[in-house]
Amino acid sequence: MSLRHGLIIALLLAVCGAIGYWFYTHFEKEQKEIEVGYHGAARVNTLLAAQRYFESFGVTARSVEGLTEFPPATATLIIPTARYEMGAGKVQRLRRWVEAGGHLVVVPTSAFDTKYERVDALLDPLGIHVNEVDEPQSGGLVDVDWPESGDFMTVHMDAYVRLDRTQTKNKILLELTDEDGAYLVRLALGRGVITVLADADFLTNHSIAQNDHVAYLWRVAQLGAKRAVWLVYSDSMPPLHRWLMQHAWTALIAGTLCLLLWLWAASRRFGPLLAPEPLMRRRLLDHVEATGRFLWRAGQGEQLMKGARQALYRALELRHPAWAGISSQDLYQRLAELSGVPQEQIQIALLYTHLGSEHEFTKAIQTLERIRKSL
Repeated sequence: MSLRHGLIIALLLAVCGAIGYWFYTHFEKEQKEIEVGYHGAARVNTLLAAQRYFESFGVTARSVEGLTEFPPATATLIIPTARYEMGAGKVQRLRRWVEAGGHLVVVPTSAFDTKYERVDALLDPLGIHVNEVDEPQSGGLVDVDWPESGDFMTVHMDAYVRLDRTQTKNKILLELTDEDGAYLVRLALGRGVITVLADADFLTNHSIAQNDHVAYLWRVAQLGAKRAVWLVYSDSMPPLHRWLMQHAWTALIAGTLCLLLWLWAASRRFGPLLAPEPLMRRRLLDHVEATGRFLWRAGQGEQLMKGARQALYRALELRHPAWAGISSQDLYQRLAELSGVPQEQIQIALLYTHLGSEHEFTKAIQTLERIRKSL
C-alpha cells in the first residue's frame, strides 16, 4: 500500500468517526407507545369488555351481532344500538318476551338522530321520548345515587340527551335524574322490566374502564338475583325493501312514476303499423362488384387485371384472327384507331403489371372494357 492510499483511508476513517460521534451526541433512543386500536374480537365487538366483566363474576354472558334469536325470559337483554332494522313484527316479539319476564335494557332510537325525531316503534307506545338539552348543567359527568345503595358513582353521559316519561302509563319502578333531567327510567311491562337509558356509551370497550362505569353497568343489568346477560353489539342489516322505504322512498316514488310513464308510452303507437319490407334478391352484378372489392383489398389486384386482359385477348382471337401475327406496336395502333382510346393509355392497360392506386386500377379496367366493346 502506498503512502497516498494510506492517507486517504485514514482521512475517511476520521470523517466516519466524526459523523458517528456527532450522531451519538445529538440523538438518543426513545421508546414511545402508539395506539394501534383493538385486535381480534374486540375490533368487531364493541361490548366484549362488558361481556368479560360479567363472566368474571360468574354470570353467563353472550355477545351477538343482531337480534336473530331471543334469550330465555329469565335473562337480561341489552340493546344499546339504534334498532333501525327492527320491524313491527320483531318489536312485537320483543315486547312479548319482556311481558313473559325478561329484562330489556335499551336506548331510544331517537337518541341516535341529530334532530331527536326518529320514530321508535318500541318506546313511543310506552310514552318514553327524548328531550334535547340546550344548555346542559352536568357537563357530561353525572353523580349517580342509586337507591337502596350506599354507592355513589360517577358516570360519563351525553349531556344533551335526557328522557321524557311524562306520557307513560306504565308503572315506573325507578327513575334517576340530575339537574338536566332523567337519564334512566325503569318501567314494568307485564311480568318483565324495561330499563331505558339516555346514553349507553359507558359500556363500550373504550369507556367501560373509566370512572365508575362497571359498577353502574352491574346495577343497570342485574335485578337482585344474577341473570344471564345477552349483549347486542350491532344491528343486523335490515331487509332491502325496508331500507329503501325508510331511506330512499323519494327515489322509489320517482322510479315508479317513470316506469308507469314508460309502460304507457310503450303501449301506444302513432299511426298504423308499417308493412314489413319484402326480401329482395341481389343482382348478379352486385355479387361481382363485391367480389372485386374483396380481392382488391386482399392485395389480388394483379389477378383481376390478368383476367380482364385474357378476356380481351380471347375477344380479339374471335373477331380479328388476322391480327394474331402483328407486332405489339401495330396492335396498339389498330386498337387506338378502333376504340378511340389514346395509344399510351392502351399500352399501360395491357403491359403494366403493378398499378399503385385504386384510381389507376379502375382506369385500366375501364380502358380494357372500352376496347373489348369496340371490337
